Amino acid sequence: MYQERIARLEGLSSSVYFLDIYSFDDLLDFTVSSLYYLPVDYLFIDSVNSLYRVNAYEESSIEKFGLILGFLRLKSVGGSIIYASAQVRAGYEGVDEEVTASGMNIMDYWFDTVFRLGRDEKGRFIEPVKPVVSGDRWYFEIVDRGVDWLDGCFV
Repeated sequence: MYQERIARLEGLSSSVYFLDIYSFDDLLDFTVSSLYYLPVDYLFIDSVNSLYRVNAYEESSIEKFGLILGFLRLKSVGGSIIYASAQVRAGYEGVDEEVTASGMNIMDYWFDTVFRLGRDEKGRFIEPVKPVVSGDRWYFEIVDRGVDWLDGCFV
């Protein structure tokens, strides 16, 4: 579905490529053997930690995840701009309601900027987590052609 939305945007479809990777080891292999050498201006990774979550308790998974994030950091230092989302796990209501990304401590080490996406009574929002900027929260709506910022944000 997201590929179809991108394809409808004028001027982008010929320079945008999608790759689906379904195993943690395949992600590691691609990152180490291919991604580092590809000329990439912008890299978007949906759920960078999703495959780590499945393998988090396997031997050497923390090292592998750190290596993947380290290579992404090298791409960033080399001039690529990297956007990565992370899947989260939520605590149980009344027990531990904190929402935490699996492997967040590892991601926190490798990423300079971290944002939290959420939803409250006003709608969907994004707010900075790292570096900490108190009080900043921007509301938005997802529309067919991207994002509409509410309350004059980013206009």
